[in-house]
Amino acid sequence: MPKAIHLTVLSLVGLYLLCISILIFIVPTANLSEDESSLVTALNYYNITWASTAMNIILISAILSTMVAAMFGIGRMLRSLVEGGLGPEFLKDKTDVPYRGIIFSGLSMLLSLFIGLIFPRVYLFLISSGGFAILFTYIVLMFTHIRFRKRNGKPEGKCRLCGFPYSSLFTLLGLLVAMFSMLFVKGQASGFFAGVSLVAFFSIFYVIVKIVDKRKHHKLDTNQTNNLNNRQFLTEFSEEIDDLKEKKNKDL
Repeated sequence: MPKAIHLTVLSLVGLYLLCISILIFIVPTANLSEDESSLVTALNYYNITWASTAMNIILISAILSTMVAAMFGIGRMLRSLVEGGLGPEFLKDKTDVPYRGIIFSGLSMLLSLFIGLIFPRVYLFLISSGGFAILFTYIVLMFTHIRFRKRNGKPEGKCRLCGFPYSSLFTLLGLLVAMFSMLFVKGQASGFFAGVSLVAFFSIFYVIVKIVDKRKHHKLDTNQTNNLNNRQFLTEFSEEIDDLKEKKNKDL
């Protein structure tokens, strides 16, 4: 595995664990709340208000940066779905840049923001549903990785997951535990059930689209076969007419 991946993972995990370890010792756990960043809580606890304000600015900038990246990523994903026949045609662009998908994803984000301002509980519902979607996506990725490795064997090169299949199974188990733990967290159960409902809905929708697409292709193949048979019949008929003309000319 490349050194850059090792360094990135170790740096992120190390910084996170270091930060949490320090916070446990300097801030009472009773003061921690989901309404405020734990770093901001720690700085306010020791009356370092200017640092907490700076931290809020940093956090907001990071969130906005993430949302911009997500907006562009969703735009490209929507274009891929439309090109694959799994999305609405009005999102299809003629240019290389998916303007319509980007605008659609941006407007959807703004709509969810306004809904959250008007109905705070709905915002919590949307956030928890998004958390379920992320966990479910990684579960599918890990399951796909395990199945791919079993079918194709060990990949060539140095970039491979160490400890397979135990590391993959351990990760898959951890993701499943995290996803089902949403049932026991206040305000997260509704998001869990909403996520399950959405997965079921899109699975059924995908199956229906595949069946309809298969029927269309079957009908198209049937029409092409009939057209080919008609062309062959016309060709044979014209050849017979030509033969009759030649015989008639010879008799004359």
